[in-house]
Amino acid sequence: MNGILDNNVCPICNASAFIYYKSLADLLFGVPGSWDLVRCSNPKCGLVWLMPEPKKEEIKKFYVNYYTHGIEKKRVISFNNIIEKTIYKLSKILYSLLRRVLLINVERKNLDFMYLKGGKGRVLEVGCGNGERLFKLRKIGWDVEGTEIDEKAIKVAEEKYGIKAYLGDIRELKLKREYYDAVIMNHVIEHIYEPIDFLKRCREFLKKGGKLIITTPNVDSYSHKKFEMFWRGLEPPRHLYLYNCNSLKFILSLSGFDKIRIWTSTAKAEFIIRDSIELYLKSIKHQENSIYLYIKPWYYQVLFRIMNFLKRNKGDECVCIAQK
Repeated sequence: MNGILDNNVCPICNASAFIYYKSLADLLFGVPGSWDLVRCSNPKCGLVWLMPEPKKEEIKKFYVNYYTHGIEKKRVISFNNIIEKTIYKLSKILYSLLRRVLLINVERKNLDFMYLKGGKGRVLEVGCGNGERLFKLRKIGWDVEGTEIDEKAIKVAEEKYGIKAYLGDIRELKLKREYYDAVIMNHVIEHIYEPIDFLKRCREFLKKGGKLIITTPNVDSYSHKKFEMFWRGLEPPRHLYLYNCNSLKFILSLSGFDKIRIWTSTAKAEFIIRDSIELYLKSIKHQENSIYLYIKPWYYQVLFRIMNFLKRNKGDECVCIAQK
């Protein structure tokens, strides 16, 4: 952490800012370059943003090899001996039991369906990726549509799932106003330029009483504190802004939403932690395919779950439901 920046202030609360991380590289998808992350010094805000801010015409190249293109990474566990294999199997049984006891499985399902299970109506997913979530929502009775700026992802959504998806920034698309019962965004708002303007546009598409549902990485999470610059949620240069509960509520209020509920979830910490471990190993040019990559995230998943019961707002994801 470096000193206060002279000529940089928070874009949402105008407080002074400081360098949070310096000279970060894209260890995920290999976009060439180096970026800093800057943080607002106001404890009631705490917004984090990318510097230098990429030019809008550069953004597409950041997503050339992105995961929404339907390419799944296969992990193969290698066991050195029968003892490792036994430890892995016993740990997996214990972890499966703890997931049930701690209601992790229930919360994961709620997140997968963006808290829309049991409801019906029209839903628009902004940044729908390959369409998998909308496919699930359609199966339980929702009328679904999506938007996406990634042409390859839209192709997967249309060809694999038959999802109607619009190509382009929601601020430039001519969609029906006051038409949708829900607008959802899963790990999208952190990718967005001018987020307040963006959220105002989303609000226009909601019916009166409609819900905006957002999930985004929590910059104040336990896992970020643990893995620091290798935390999966940072993702430079694609994540332009990173939020905690305070900064997320701030931008929603400025966007016209007044019924705002925000909390954090640890239900998917396992996946963020595993990716964070892999990023660290990649940084030191070390490959690891052992049970370490599985058992360690299970341990932290359970630990952070329990810790979040004791101290709120430290989960890996911020979850927000805001009503128009």
